[in-house]
Amino acid sequence: IVGIKGFVFKTRTGETTVHAEEFEFLTKTLRPIPIPKEVENEEGEKVVYDAFADKELRYRQRYVDLIVNPEVRDTFRKRTKLVQTMRNFMNERGYLEVETPILQPVYGGASARPFVTHHNSLDMDLYLRIANELY
Repeated sequence: IVGIKGFVFKTRTGETTVHAEEFEFLTKTLRPIPIPKEVENEEGEKVVYDAFADKELRYRQRYVDLIVNPEVRDTFRKRTKLVQTMRNFMNERGYLEVETPILQPVYGGASARPFVTHHNSLDMDLYLRIANELY
């Protein structure tokens, strides 16, 4: 839990947000983060001990993997930069970015068996999108 000092304001789009001027941690974590230990061996190479290295655990706890492994953070940064560059390239040429629904009330577009989920608030079944090209 964090405490934030600042002031509340509305963005240009009308969203209420906080302009944080100070923040502090109010509680400790329940479990310590598995911080890797790096040492140099005789050849001058870095050796990592006690790293968050179990692949299964890393996939299940992506949030910890992002904190502990700089390579994972770097991958996310590279992906962000790539997507941003592609968007800028397309925007400069007048293309529009269109979002298509992922959950649909009716499935179609392929012979694959659809993934079904239930929307509690609407009390209806929805289907995971199979084919983007229908939009």
